[in-house]
Amino acid sequence: MPDHFRRLRRRDLTYLLSIGNRSNSKHLSLVYANSVSGCAVVVSKKIAKTSVQRHRLKRQLFAVCRASTLPTKSLVLFARKGAETLTYKDLFEETNTLFNDLMRYNTSTKP
Repeated sequence: MPDHFRRLRRRDLTYLLSIGNRSNSKHLSLVYANSVSGCAVVVSKKIAKTSVQRHRLKRQLFAVCRASTLPTKSLVLFARKGAETLTYKDLFEETNTLFNDLMRYNTSTKP
């Protein structure tokens, strides 16, 4: 499995949250940095009350990450209110919008 599909470890996640940059959409929040390549998904109990709902949303977001062309960065996706009601197609579109903004930001800041 390529590195950018790898799930981040807890220590990588903690480090990333302390140094990472943020990008937000209506239902998702993305934290990213140039550290170890990988992906993590966080769905709190505030967003999805049952573990079944949380795990379903996590699986869908990981599937979106695998299906998308990801930049080789550390990424953490946080689900926000209303994300549990979205279809896979809506999650895919919103996540790709965040990834496209991230890639556009990175190309515009290079010298």
